[in-house]
Amino acid sequence: IPYKPAMSESLVSFANMMVPIAIFLFIDSLYEKKRRLALGKKSRLEVPITVLAVTIMLAVIMLISNQFRFGAYVIATESMTGELNKGDAAIYERYDDQTVIEGQVIAFRDGKSVVIHRVNDIQIINGQTRYFTKGDANEDMDAGFIYDSNIIGLVKFKIPFIGYPTLWLRSLFSR
Repeated sequence: IPYKPAMSESLVSFANMMVPIAIFLFIDSLYEKKRRLALGKKSRLEVPITVLAVTIMLAVIMLISNQFRFGAYVIATESMTGELNKGDAAIYERYDDQTVIEGQVIAFRDGKSVVIHRVNDIQIINGQTRYFTKGDANEDMDAGFIYDSNIIGLVKFKIPFIGYPTLWLRSLFSR
């Protein structure tokens, strides 16, 4: 999911949209009580279902924005086939100097793109930790190495097939 919206601006915009709606609903409830009584009672499940739907939407927005502790990236290539397949969403925990071990799958920045590969070797040279990575389906190790500053997060789990709409949209706009 290549687009990262500014979450603070998005939340302010959302709040700005909700204020007039809340004011309208408050005024409407003051002046239209008779109409509501005539229509009958609301379902007991209406409020919990609405709260659940809003909670799920907020969780999805938080996950795809990559602005919080957990984020998601869609696997766009077949370099990790087996563990992470093309079209899967890799859910990662933001890297805050946690211990990285060999065999762990990490998300890291390589130039302008984000790569999700497995750590195959860790070396400490001149006090700097260097991570050598490789895609599970690749025959060769990745060229070069990465530093702690390149690591975005540690992949925790995947959600299979959920990224196919993103890959499809990306293919439409890349032509």
